[in-house]
Amino acid sequence: MLEMVELIPLYELPMFLSASMMGRSMTNKRQQGFTYLSALILVAIISMVAVSTVQVGTFLQRRAAEEELLKIGIEFRNAFISYASSTPAGQSKLPSNLEELLRDPRYPNTRRHLRKLYADPITGKSEWLPISARTGPGIAGVSSTSNLKPIKTGNFDSIFQEFEKATTYQDWQFVVNFDHSLDSRKKISHRFQD
Repeated sequence: MLEMVELIPLYELPMFLSASMMGRSMTNKRQQGFTYLSALILVAIISMVAVSTVQVGTFLQRRAAEEELLKIGIEFRNAFISYASSTPAGQSKLPSNLEELLRDPRYPNTRRHLRKLYADPITGKSEWLPISARTGPGIAGVSSTSNLKPIKTGNFDSIFQEFEKATTYQDWQFVVNFDHSLDSRKKISHRFQD
């Protein structure tokens, strides 16, 4: 037997459709709200991970710059030792500026104690703070121009033990002590040849 299906008059069809969709629409809105909230939480988590990754990257980059600063400082120190060791009689043992390490004006031929004026790896600039000699005219060393606090605070080479007390990179002074310079040069050169 056939059952009678109630037919909805055509003029009532829009109201019927909107009422039947209403129940389904509320469920979808709840799901959309949950999806939106989940997406916001996911974006927040990704942002936190990205920020921490950038911080770790910055830290590692600065540590690498510190190591590079120490190597360049040793190059400068060795250049000051070379300049002093090859001093002709009656001439100053110290350069009056850093350019004299690139081309020694005391000799008619080109004589180099340093290949180039390195950029400070902490600041990225080729500017260094010259350190005046304790006795007499001339420059006895260099230091960085950066006022940042060093990350490395210990485990330095024996000739750089005073760096442990440094509060800024300017306190990392690559200075030659001419009383012990030749012995120190051998230790430094040997250490970085490995």
